[in-house]
Amino acid sequence: MSRKLRQWRADLQRVGFYLDHQTGSHQIWKHPLIPGISVNLVGKDSADAKPYQERELREALRKLQEAQEQQGGTSYESGTPRLKPGAWSWVGF
Repeated sequence: MSRKLRQWRADLQRVGFYLDHQTGSHQIWKHPLIPGISVNLVGKDSADAKPYQERELREALRKLQEAQEQQGGTSYESGTPRLKPGAWSWVGF
């Protein structure tokens, strides 16, 4: 079963993504550690995420995890939680 967009938005915020801008129902989320990568979420909070949205989210989280591993063992300046290995197993990591 697909997760609700509300859950994805909460997860993105938890790991340090921020809402860059919104046009209509299109929300563009970015993260300071992965410039040039954005996640586009479209729909109401109560809507199920579409398969293409889940793929985009998984890829962005994978790139964030790689960026954090390259950065080293300490958390970055903003103090948001780091992704831990296996923490996102429910999204296919």
